[in-house]
Amino acid sequence: MLKKLLNVSTIDTFVLSSPTSDLGPIKPAWKMVEEFYSQGVINNLGVSDYSEDQLTDLLNDPDFTLKPSLNQVSYSCCDIPSSLMTLAKQQHIQLLYTSDCKNILSRHELTTLMQSASTISKGTKIVPRWVLKYDVFVKGRSVIADKGYIVVGDVQ
Repeated sequence: MLKKLLNVSTIDTFVLSSPTSDLGPIKPAWKMVEEFYSQGVINNLGVSDYSEDQLTDLLNDPDFTLKPSLNQVSYSCCDIPSSLMTLAKQQHIQLLYTSDCKNILSRHELTTLMQSASTISKGTKIVPRWVLKYDVFVKGRSVIADKGYIVVGDVQ
């Protein structure tokens, strides 16, 4: 669906993030993305803001047959623990820096946005179930062709 929506033939890098340190919630999504990787649809699979302990748990979990090739971290240049850098180097995992906040879209922000667009009534609230941020680059030129968000939420 994402390939069709963005009109691209492959996805270079797909990064999964979870609001909890528990690997359970991410497993179903990871399995689905592993399948896309094996089909050549996705070239690189990574995680976002995983600590050394989380990364170690994922690497040692037999349910994750494909290991991440990158960990996107939102630290300043001086905040990354040396033990995380060592683990990433040993496991051939790139550490990529980002300025994105960990909570891309809060419950309040999504509800306010949907109310201002008259999509929901004033008393209704929406809780984001997941948020996908995407950037489409022109290959070999580092030009951003498109960027945006895809959100799935639950009405309360």
